Amino acid sequence: MSSKKLLDAFNYVDDKYLQMEEAPRKKPLNLRKKGVGLLAAAIIVSLLTGTAIAGLPTVFDYMKELDPEDQTVYQEALEANQNWEPEPVELPGLKDISLVVSQKYYNGETILLGLDLKALENEPAIGLEPDDLLMKELRCDTNRIQAKVYEDEDWDIPYPRYARYIAAQLRHELTAEQYQKVTEYMEHTGHCCVAIRDVYVGDHIQVNGTDMMSTIDMNGDAGRTDAATSAGEGIRLNPLPKSARNQDSVTVTLDIKTGLTYYYLDMEGHGFTYYGPSESETAEITIPRGEIQ
Repeated sequence: MSSKKLLDAFNYVDDKYLQMEEAPRKKPLNLRKKGVGLLAAAIIVSLLTGTAIAGLPTVFDYMKELDPEDQTVYQEALEANQNWEPEPVELPGLKDISLVVSQKYYNGETILLGLDLKALENEPAIGLEPDDLLMKELRCDTNRIQAKVYEDEDWDIPYPRYARYIAAQLRHELTAEQYQKVTEYMEHTGHCCVAIRDVYVGDHIQVNGTDMMSTIDMNGDAGRTDAATSAGEGIRLNPLPKSARNQDSVTVTLDIKTGLTYYYLDMEGHGFTYYGPSESETAEITIPRGEIQ
């Protein structure tokens, strides 16, 4: 597929909320707070493959395991969701994006959400040839990879300098079969460009009409913790805005974003990533207080 067709199809992409992992998958992972200057704070839990089904751990199970300081609220949430049926949420402006609320909980002080958020068609474009416009964006100084190059021999990536860093990111993002296509393309052409579609919850979550960013404390924490698990996306909101505390119910408004992330590497050692403007749509989720399903 040509880059022009990709750009027409997805209308470029935005700064993505989920920043690239800067370590191999073996590194221990922890929940992080979302705050000023962070487009996202997320963790990858690779204990299972695919979404959760009956009898297997749910998003809340994973969050409980990863956040030992607040076990009571997770246990309450798990009990409240024992008979909960997943709730699809319509996204009129994003027809090819699926959002299902797999779990939800509100106790007057904390909100927990378990989400199954994904693109219905998400096959990466491997080996696309960037046109002049896309190549100009890729080679912009702000998109040039400046992070450290992996030195871990376990990765066994033969490319020089920043190309090795991009390859390591792609090895994390792609399946083994897809990554093999990247290496084969590099062998034949000496370069490779890959476009991967991204779907995520944007910075601004509103609760009863108030942006969670209003809860930022002196440490820069905005009262939001994200977890990307193999059972789905998890979000914990605490502290809540005053208007959302101790209510009979709350309405959470999510900003759902989607777009393409481009990766470019060549045998000369160049490595670039590019995130353009994204499409977005809001999704509202109402949660009764302490509801036992």
